[in-house]
Parts: sequence; C-alpha cells; structure tokens
Amino acid sequence: MIFRRAKEEVQALRGVTFSLGPGEGLALLGGNGAGKSTLIKVLAGILLPREGEVRLWGLDPWRFRTRLAQRYGLVLGGRSRLSPLLSVEENLKLWGALYGLVGAHAKRRIQEVAEALDLNPILGVAASRLSLGQRNRAELALALLPEPELLLLDEPFIGLDALGRKSVLNLLETLKAHRGVTLILASHELSGVEGVLERALVLRRGEVAFLGDLSAFRTGLDFRRVKVIFHEPFQENPPPGATVSEGGYVLEAKVSPEEIPGFLSRMLALGRVREVSVQEPSLEEVMEVWLRT
Repeated sequence: MIFRRAKEEVQALRGVTFSLGPGEGLALLGGNGAGKSTLIKVLAGILLPREGEVRLWGLDPWRFRTRLAQRYGLVLGGRSRLSPLLSVEENLKLWGALYGLVGAHAKRRIQEVAEALDLNPILGVAASRLSLGQRNRAELALALLPEPELLLLDEPFIGLDALGRKSVLNLLETLKAHRGVTLILASHELSGVEGVLERALVLRRGEVAFLGDLSAFRTGLDFRRVKVIFHEPFQENPPPGATVSEGGYVLEAKVSPEEIPGFLSRMLALGRVREVSVQEPSLEEVMEVWLRT
C-alpha cells in the first residue's frame, strides 16, 4: 500500500502593494511563514508571481534579472552564494567579474567592502572554514560589490554578535544617508533597525497587516518599560509583573503612561532610588503583540 500526501496550494502573498523611493528604508516584519522571504525573492526576480506585477526602476525583475543585477544587492539568510573551496578574496574577485568589475575598479571595490565589513583578517580563509557570522559578513560584501542602488536583505544578522550587528547597521545607515541606497530588510532581530529604517510592512499569512511609519507601528500599545535602579538591594516583594535583577538593585516593569507617576512614588517609598529610565516598547515587544492578535 502506498500513501501519498495530499497537495495543498498555498497562496504565499495576497494584495501586497507598496512603493519606495531612493534613500528610503523598509522593515519587513512578520512571523514564520508570513511571506517575508517570498516577497524578497519576488522582488529579486527569483520567483515569478502568478498574479500582479513587480517593477524595479520600471522593469520586471523576472524578465530583466540580468540587466538589473548590478543595481540591487541580495542577501538570503541561510542560502550562501560563496563557493566553499575559494577564499573570501577569491569569492569577491569571482563575483566582481560576474558583475563586470575589472582591473583597478574591481580591486578598489574589494578593498572598500573588505574594510567596511572588517573582512581583511579573513580574506585568505576558505569560505568553508568561516564562522556563521563571518560568512554572513562576506555575503553582505558580495551584495555591496556593484555599489547597488537597492539592498534586499533577508535575515542579514544571523550569527552576528551585538558589535557586529551595530557595525552592519551603521554601514547601512551610511549607505542610505550618503549614497541614497534604498533598503528592504527582513529580520527577526529588530533591535537597532529604527535608527536606519523609517517604514514598516508587517505581513500576516501573506497579507498586509500594517504599512506605514515605524513610529505609528507602536500606536495602541498602552505601556512603557520603566527601569528603576536602587542604591541598596530591593528587599520588598516586587509589584505584579515586575522583575528584579542584578542582585536586587534593578527593578523593571511595564507600566501604562498614566500610571507612571504613581508607580515611581511607590518605588521612592520603598528605597533610595539612584536612577530611573522610561522607554518606549521595543520593536520585539511590539511584534509580540501583533503576532498574538
């Protein structure tokens, strides 16, 4: 007896419409299976949409993928374009040749991207021997080689530590501000992107759940994260929902804006307060709320 799994057709994207101009940045957000990677691949001309149309500089990326290859850079998290037996420098030279970079121009671009992404110490290392973070920095270098006008980045921070993330975000901010590069970035790791990207597209099961300014994305969340640091360890029972850390010196809680004055008064009555900070909800917290609704 042979069993065959029934095929089910899934429409990965439905009614997704947006446009971006030079120097704009879009955070592509959503849970697993929301359609983020599919949208990136459609924009890059890797997938052909059954309905609707996509235009990059007025051209269909599926039909004119070769012509557009030098105008956009692509990073697909988890899918490497590096040849494993070649060194990082040899990979850069190979892709430079594919992009049409030759001679002094190719050498200059390789030096520039290597310096920008701190690749010089590993230029002679075979791609197969790179750590995950090193490999992703090398992948981003490939995307930057042709000096693209558009960057399509799907999970570009995989394997990067906090310092590496900050370095890449600073680089993206520089490219956006000084060269007018347009950014579309899909990532589950959202800390820091607000300083680089000003708009957000949230996908839920292939449909647009939100499209607008990142600042408006927070609208409707009725809490702030309050952090209180005491001179002496906190001895009392913490308020409901609050957490105590650093040996009792630090208390954090989610508090609605109108309740913050009363909350701080209670904290002042419980001990000597050294420092207080009130922060907007992080993008991760905002996404948690969106994914639950």
